[in-house]
This record gives sequence, C-alpha cells and structure tokens, in this order.
Amino acid sequence: HLIKELKMLGVSRVISRSSALTHVDLKAAAELGMEVVQLSCESGSIQEIAKQMIGYMDFWEKETLNKVGDEERVICNEKK
Repeated sequence: HLIKELKMLGVSRVISRSSALTHVDLKAAAELGMEVVQLSCESGSIQEIAKQMIGYMDFWEKETLNKVGDEERVICNEKK
C-alpha cells in the first residue's frame, strides 16, 4: 500500500484537494497513526487553496509543539 510506504518515508499527514477521500485508505492511515484531511476550498483559487493548506500545516505544527506526554493540548480553534 502507498500509505504504508509513505509512513515508512516519515510522512505522518496527508492533505487532499479531491472532492472525496475514497482514493485514500483511511482505515490503514488511522491504524498507522496518520492524519488525513480534505481541503474544502470552494473557490478553487490558488490563493485560497494555499491559505487553507498553510492553515492545516500551521495547526499541525502548533499541535505538535504543544504535546505534553501522551496528551495533546490544542491551542487554536481551527478545524482539522
């Protein structure tokens, strides 16, 4: 599976711009501890897509930096 290969390469998060996530093995991703999100940008403009992707990456970075032991403290209210 591609998901397993991505995990072995160090990928832990996947962002998709597709209208559905049927092409992603969500069960395998969850079992491997990978996060998968779908961009919901309606306009499709490059600027809006970039803003949304940066938002996800920023959220994940903040989430990673704020882990305490096995618990995570989320410091922003943005959607995953």
